[in-house]
Amino acid sequence: MRMTIPKEVLERLEDGSCICYDGAKVACMSDDVPKRDNAPVQFEIDRENRNVVVRHVIYDEEESPLYVEYFIDKEFLDTVSSLRRVEIQFVSKEGEVRKTMVIHLSDEEIQLVKREMRVGN
Repeated sequence: MRMTIPKEVLERLEDGSCICYDGAKVACMSDDVPKRDNAPVQFEIDRENRNVVVRHVIYDEEESPLYVEYFIDKEFLDTVSSLRRVEIQFVSKEGEVRKTMVIHLSDEEIQLVKREMRVGN
């Protein structure tokens, strides 16, 4: 059986975008999926107005890394803080999961997210 994401998540997802849902899962609608499972990943965090954006730069190809970017909320932070990982699902327009990549977060990265979430909240 093929894995799909929930319909309500798919309805909010646009081509080329990513959203977090169900705790520490992130759905990304993209034709581009990581070419290697064990590719190095760089963690970045930013603020856009009052929103916090997490970015994972996946170096699956040296000259053309894959960028995964999504807004987070307190529920996401709480779940990720305990699990210490994010599950990124690359999905088709039909909602079929093409590839799943688990990214483990360090204590330092978790602290960085917590610090950013406190600003303006």
